[in-house]
Amino acid sequence: MSRVVVSRRGEEGPMAPILASIPAPVEISPWIDATQDETGKWQLPDYPCEIQGLAPDDPKNVRWRPGDYTLGVDNVDYKEDGPQEYGGQRLWDGDLPPREWNPKRLPENVQELLKVPHMPGQPLKEMFARMKALEPGLFEDRYYKDIFRDLPKDWRYLLQRIQWAEKRGIYSEESPGSFAGQEELLVPAVYHTQRLDTATICVGRSSSSDSSSSQPLSDRYD
Repeated sequence: MSRVVVSRRGEEGPMAPILASIPAPVEISPWIDATQDETGKWQLPDYPCEIQGLAPDDPKNVRWRPGDYTLGVDNVDYKEDGPQEYGGQRLWDGDLPPREWNPKRLPENVQELLKVPHMPGQPLKEMFARMKALEPGLFEDRYYKDIFRDLPKDWRYLLQRIQWAEKRGIYSEESPGSFAGQEELLVPAVYHTQRLDTATICVGRSSSSDSSSSQPLSDRYD
């Protein structure tokens, strides 16, 4: 699998429109051109309309932020035979949905994705709108991708079991019990992240047969 690494040099201008024109699949973060305001808070960038040559008073000719669009404006294409308004993406072939089609059976974020219409001439704007429908948190937090959110759904029940088990006694550095000889591998550690309210918690180390080094088992949580 090929990997594209993008770095910024100087102030050449916004990177997202340039990356969107590359004829290869590239994942573009909505924060790639972000700037900090006077309080130090990161703000999403804004871009000019992707369609060139529009009249100054054209409703499409406005600056926009990733994830935003105007229904009834951005999804309308004016042709010789009149305006054509586009809807959301279809998951079936043909003009009519299959008899058993029921979008309410789909995950909520997929339902939102299907509502995002096609936006002629504005591929970057449409791409960000679809990304926001699937993962809105990505547009609210610059470090959203840095945080793992894979706790089991029944984590509260598991926590209760742990608390019950700990009442029967716990192992410690002074009394490691059956873990004697593994103390160094089991020392817990906490590391900072880019988020002031988030830490990386290492709960131990594991080793694999194809690697001589040990890697920490860690998760990040809000």
